[in-house]
Amino acid sequence: MTPLEDEREARVLLNMAGEPGHARLAHLFSELGPTELVADLRSGREEGGGELAHRLNAIDPQATLRVAARAGLRFVIPGDEEWPTSLDELQLAPSIHDRAGPPLGVWLRGPGHFREICEGAVAVVGSRSATT
Repeated sequence: MTPLEDEREARVLLNMAGEPGHARLAHLFSELGPTELVADLRSGREEGGGELAHRLNAIDPQATLRVAARAGLRFVIPGDEEWPTSLDELQLAPSIHDRAGPPLGVWLRGPGHFREICEGAVAVVGSRSATT
């Protein structure tokens, strides 16, 4: 397995087991990297990771990726040719409501090239009385 495949599996695990953008997890992720963070959580070296470690151990990332591929899905991560590097700038954004950092990866379906799709994209995001 290549280092990028190892990283993809670790990111799939963290994506499925943790809350998106959780500030503490994002901090540990940027400090340790995905594969070391998964190893630390699974081994119990990371304090407070018990429930997350339990969820990590219940997930088979290779099976998840195989099932996704059969459904026409792919998990794009930094390092992939189609990853839009503009997403990496989210690392500089401050934490809001205990959420921070760029996505661990993005699940995509369809033939579009993610970076090309994002080049001309505009997002309007908002909600009334949003909760955290």
